[in-house]
This record gives sequence, C-alpha cells and structure tokens, in this order.
Amino acid sequence: MAIKMQGAWLVRVKAKNASFPQEFVISGASSGNGTYPHTHSGEVFVTGASWAISIRHNPGTGFQSSQMKLKFPTTSGGFHQFDIQSNDSGNDQDFDDFIITCRTPVSANDHVIYGHVSDYSGPCIFNRCFPIWVIDTPLQLQEALRIPILRDYLVKIDPNIFRRIPLPFPPDPIGPVSLNPQPLPPLKFVPIVVPAPGELASPLKQSFLVRTEEKVLDFAAAGKKQARPAGEGESFSYQAVKNISALPAASLTVDVAALKYKSAIESAIARFRICDSDTLANVRVRFWEYDRTDAEKSGGAYTAEGDRQLLGSTMTDDFGNYIFRFTATSSDVVDEILTDLAPGENAFVFQAPDVIAEVMQPLNPLFPAFETAPYYNIPALKRINICVPREKIGIRPLVCEGQHIIQGIGNIPLAAPVAGVRNGAGNLLSSQGIITATNSLGPTTDCAAWTGTLLMRGCLKNPVIKYYTLEHRRPGAAWQQLSINFTLPRFFGALLLNAQVNQGVVDGKTIYLNVETDGSDWLMAYRNIKAQIPSGIFPENGPREIRITGLNAAYNPVANAQETVTLFILNNGIDVDIQPEIEMVGVSKISECGLFTLPAGDDDPKIRLNFKALQSNSPVVPGGLGFMRDYAVSMTKGASGFATTNAPSPANPKVAGPCDLTFTGTNNEPGNVAGYVDLELSPASGGWLEPGQRFCTFGVYLHGRLRRTDGQNNEGYTSAMPVLFGIQR
Repeated sequence: MAIKMQGAWLVRVKAKNASFPQEFVISGASSGNGTYPHTHSGEVFVTGASWAISIRHNPGTGFQSSQMKLKFPTTSGGFHQFDIQSNDSGNDQDFDDFIITCRTPVSANDHVIYGHVSDYSGPCIFNRCFPIWVIDTPLQLQEALRIPILRDYLVKIDPNIFRRIPLPFPPDPIGPVSLNPQPLPPLKFVPIVVPAPGELASPLKQSFLVRTEEKVLDFAAAGKKQARPAGEGESFSYQAVKNISALPAASLTVDVAALKYKSAIESAIARFRICDSDTLANVRVRFWEYDRTDAEKSGGAYTAEGDRQLLGSTMTDDFGNYIFRFTATSSDVVDEILTDLAPGENAFVFQAPDVIAEVMQPLNPLFPAFETAPYYNIPALKRINICVPREKIGIRPLVCEGQHIIQGIGNIPLAAPVAGVRNGAGNLLSSQGIITATNSLGPTTDCAAWTGTLLMRGCLKNPVIKYYTLEHRRPGAAWQQLSINFTLPRFFGALLLNAQVNQGVVDGKTIYLNVETDGSDWLMAYRNIKAQIPSGIFPENGPREIRITGLNAAYNPVANAQETVTLFILNNGIDVDIQPEIEMVGVSKISECGLFTLPAGDDDPKIRLNFKALQSNSPVVPGGLGFMRDYAVSMTKGASGFATTNAPSPANPKVAGPCDLTFTGTNNEPGNVAGYVDLELSPASGGWLEPGQRFCTFGVYLHGRLRRTDGQNNEGYTSAMPVLFGIQR
C-alpha cells in the first residue's frame, strides 16, 4: 500500500539489500511526482497538501507493490526524519530490501505526530492509550459506576453522570433480566475526560516563545544536484526554528489529600487496566485541531462543543503505524522590541494545539467509527498512540491461519471444517450453520443465526488463482450462482478509492477478482474479504451453503481450491408491543398520556401492564426453531431512569451442551394470551413520588433482542412504542 504524506519533505534512497530491482513512486504531489529507481542519487523535494509514496519491486514479471513499514521519526540537526522500510516478494521477511528516508525542516507552527493505532477490549474502564483517565463508551461508564470509590468520585465531579448511560438495561443479561435505572439514550456519547483528584478537568494551555530565522536549503550543494520539476528553482526557503522556550503557566498547589484520594482510586481500578489489544492496519485516521470553549480554557470539563479545524487524514501501514504532519493555527507574531531579535530573526508566541483523532470506518472511509478525546498541548514532535474500543471499529483486519480457504465471517474466525462442523479458536459453527463464538476478536454469542451483510473472509494466496466463483444453495438443492457487487479499497496513485471486485459473467459464471494475487495496490488488511453477502437475498430462513471455487487465468477451476461453509440465515424481525392501557392496581386504568392519582396512604401501588415480545415467524423458521435472546421492561421518571422490582422477564438460558432452540419469546411464558403476558411493577425503594413531590411523568419501555449476528456485531435491541403517563398525589 502507499504511505500518505503531508507538506514538504525531502526523499532519498537510503539502502538496497535485495536482488530484485527496486523503485519508489511519488504521486498526488504539487511537485516531485515521478518514479525513481533505486539507483537515484540525491534528494527529491516533494510538496503538496496530501500526497503518497509507494515502494515497488520487479521479481521478473513486472513491478509490483512491496510491503512497507514506517519507522518512527526523530529530530536531529534541525530536521524531523524517518525511514520507510520495505519487504519484497522474496523469501526473507526482514524489511530491509529497499529503504528510503524522508526528512523535513523543523519549522515554526509545523507539527509531526506519529504513533500506533490499535483496538482494545476486556475489563478496561479507561482508554489504554491516554496518560489521563478517559472513558470512551457507555458500557465502560457503567462498569466504572460499579466500583464504589470511583462511582462516588464520578458523581462528585458530575452529579448528572448517570444520564450519560444510554442503555435502558444491561446489554448482556444472564438469567432473569433485571431493570436498570438509567435514562434514555443521548444523541451522542462524548468521551469523558476524568481529572485525577486535585487536577483540572482540562489542563491549561501551554504557550511557547519560538525564535526563527530564514534559511535556504540548496539542492545543488555537496554534489546533490537532481532532476527538478520544470519551472522550479534549486533551493527551498523556510523559517528554521532557532529556539523554543516554554512560557510560565499557572500551576496548581499540590494537595496531599487529593494525592491520597488518587492513590486509593488507582488501587481500586488496577485490575481493570488489563486490556486485550490488536493492531489496526490500513485504517484511515482523520485529525482535527480542537479550540476549547471558554469554560475548558479555564480548566472545565471537555464538552466536544468547541470549534474545530480539519487538519487532514492519513493511513496506518500494515503494522498499525502512522505519521502525520500538520500546521497549527494558533500563533501570534511578537513585536521585535519585546523579544530583542537579531537581524533576520522572527518570533512567535505559540500556543500548543489540542488534537482530536477520528478512526474512520474501514470499508466506508467517509464516516468515523470512533472519535477520541483531545490530546492536549501538542509540541512540534509528539507520539500519539490511538486506541479504539473493539466494538467501535467494525470489520477488523485478520490474518490467514491454517490451510483452509474460508477463514471467517466478519470478525468471527472459523476453523477448518470437519464433517461439516467448524470447531476451533473458541468458536463453534454447527453443521446447521448456528454459531457459538467466544473468541475475543469478534462478538461473543451463543447459539446464534446470521443476518445482515455477511463479510466472508477467505485465503486464496496461490499465485495460480486469479479469479473465483461463489455459489449458494439450500442443503441438498442444486447450486446457484451468487452474483453480488461489492468493492474493496485500493490506491489509485495517491487516491484511496473503492474498486469493484465483481468482474462480470464468463461462460455463465459470475467471476470475482482474487485481489490477493492481483498486482494492483489493494489494501493488505482487506484482501481476504471474498464476499459481502446481504442475507436478505436469500428468500428462506434456515441453513444456506455457500461455496467458493478458485479459478486460474483461463477461468478454469484450480485443484484443491474449493470449500463450502454453512450459515443458518434468519431474516425475521421481532414483535414487541405494550398495550396502551395501563392499570394502577386497585385504583384505575388509563390509556396513553393518562393521569393516576395515588390513593391516600399508599405511595407504591403496583402498576400492571400487558406486553408481548416474540420472534416473528414470517417467513417461517424451519422446524419452529427459536432464536429469541432476551426481553425486558424498564421505566423512566421525568428525564431519568427509575428502578423497579418486577416479575422476571426471562432470557434464553445459556447452556453448556447443545443449543436450546425452543425459546421464541413471551409465548413460552405460562398464562400468555396470544403471546401477551401481564407484568406488575413497583418502585425498588420508596414510592412513585418523593415526599413533598406533587406530580411527575413516567414512561414504560419494552426492549427485545434476537440471537443473531453479522460477525461484526450482535443483534441490537428492538423497542416497542413506550407508554407515557403521569402520577399525582
């Protein structure tokens, strides 16, 4: 793949340690574009807002892309510089086949940030990449609130912290579904920057005095004359940094009690810092300069409401590393009299910028999958590692394991088939195509069906395999062509675009390009996506066999290059409904937006409702199999959640043995009428109204979920229309 670059850089050959001819290609730049052989001497001066550099080699069949690895930059002699290492298609894997060096002058207002991008999961409460405490997701916040000392501290710094949890009840209940007194979801969860005790919620801005002088870089000096674009000179002028000195900033008094409080919290959360982490290769990262609000400038909590300026984007390499250069906007020229400038010098008061990173969706790079909290006070050269909660990233790069072809669906790895069953890596796919997954790389689920867009991962690295076909059938039926159009990302020069994999029809077969053996610059991390299959194209629920066959350049099948996987497809929805008539037991019945009056002396009479939550049977599910996962009722009071006690709303029990496929919803509950059951709710503590409270509004909500997955995420909740009412004294 190509390495994305920004701004002005000097590029030169550093070393060649391979027998194959090598070259590097500059594209998309304002100047310096071209193909340069490994024998090129001198430096290529490249400019442009955004451009790309790629390394290629010729194994005797023409030039093709090499795998590249970024080395992190250093600063020396007034320059930032770094190496790009490469590995060609030879037998070694040492990344020294061809190495080029890039360098750029250290100049005022220019910043180079670099680092590693990864995902993380496990018992992590805080983002593992930040030096400060940052909570990225509602689930992390929910887990943080389970730790007493941390809950007390979070409530202390934000009394409304409970309103930040959008889920109406725990996302993965085991056994009876309990109710969770939480509010309705906000429009967006903003990462929570948690200041340590005694510290400001946002660190104060750091300012620097920067002294510069104009310098000229002469390309013809020291025998380094080189080919230059037409109309360009042989030198480059820039403002070189002579000195940077930090200006005094306000400091906080060290609070011994706060330090002890911080130490106690650290001890309580120590076991929640261990994370499972994996590299995110070939993902696009977009950067913004963040301008704090007035409150944030004074140390207030991060709100994400400040102005932003788009800085640009870059790509991680095959190892999750990135380098990005940008120019900050916050600086002011200082009067010469105040700074005692020498002739030819300039001076700037420079405020270190704050930067927010967005990791974009891998197969839809226009939309962010995750946005970080700010990285504060960025100096001229700064390492910024970016960690993304695993559930946010969507499709993840997966390497090929073993010799079998079909490697997984989405992020769920699949072992080789044995008598129609795939059992390995913590995942079990039954002969019917029902999945139980425990591997941390993907969503965990028990006895689930498949739905949505299914990304089938496969490995066809045999260089003879140039194309492949896809077929499908119900078990025992005739095979049919699977004709779907889908794209994968590849570079066209400096541009990263989605390119079509479907190559049309040849001899009655739909042909797909095997991008693993194609010479074009497809992103390495997504070359093993062999199909993007919408489950809705299959008219019936039930097991569906999908077969892949590798073809040579003449479109003929290649020996031992065929494999079949069975997936149980479930396209049904879920029926959830609350009858609009609600009863206050012993008092009255009302409909939507009605008003109850509490009886004298009774603050907590039961509220009775009638509801259903059912797996739809249209279209018919073969054998009447049930994939209902769970359902639950929750309540709100005013704008916040309200805890109740109630008869259990069951979840399908987890079983150690064969899957229990009998549970289809409330029609399994005793006493149901056409699937509807009664449920009585009481306040978990106290009454419906606080002492002295005359009136409040309430809402009853119903949510249900099926056991099915697309390999990236499990089935989300389906919600019934809520019933709203009031209670007065």
